[in-house]
Amino acid sequence: MIVPIANANETALGAFSSTNGGATWSAATTITTIRHHTVAGSLREGPLPSAEIDGSGVVYIAWADQPPNTSNQTLHVRRSTDRGVTWSNDLLAVGNAVNPALAITNSGKVGFLYQQLTGTPSSPRWETHFTRTTDPAGINWDNPGLLLANTSATDPPRVFSPYLGDYDHVVADSNDFYGIFSASNFPDKANFFPGVIYQRFVDWNTHTLFADPALQRKVAVSIDPRHIFHSRQRA
Repeated sequence: MIVPIANANETALGAFSSTNGGATWSAATTITTIRHHTVAGSLREGPLPSAEIDGSGVVYIAWADQPPNTSNQTLHVRRSTDRGVTWSNDLLAVGNAVNPALAITNSGKVGFLYQQLTGTPSSPRWETHFTRTTDPAGINWDNPGLLLANTSATDPPRVFSPYLGDYDHVVADSNDFYGIFSASNFPDKANFFPGVIYQRFVDWNTHTLFADPALQRKVAVSIDPRHIFHSRQRA
């Protein structure tokens, strides 16, 4: 049993472990120190760590910080093969990104969900990516992987902060991944992975949402907190 933790001030990440079902615990080891960065795109910042362990005991952790000599928030993914005593260098590093989430399938494939601010200062975009490991060792990734959403960071206009929900989540069931994230629900199929389905009534040609099947009562675009996806592992 391995427990990754952030300290009270969120200035460091560590981990401690138990080999007897939690009866006794090891001393905490430091994974990394954290330097905070104010996130662009009207989002709250924080390390928001995510961790998972595979069937062989290899632990993966992801978090956000501002690395030295950089000017943006970066997501990091690392792993430990010795029960959290030592940790690898970055397996992945994604700049201008937030909301890391990890999951591992029964076969050991690691999935990593995150959101990244792209575009230009006058036309910023929020991209939601899902990337997976491509080798049995769990070191190499198909990054940037699947582009699940590429939506405006200004439409709908910001009413309060954070603009997006500062959360997402991914889980593994057998060899499939299931995840959820928030994003603008402006109805444009070009903004989403092919095959997107809306539960709300929609006119894709006019990019309009409706509250009724007759398409008479329009609904304003909003930040939808429940975009759901399913990724099936290839044989």
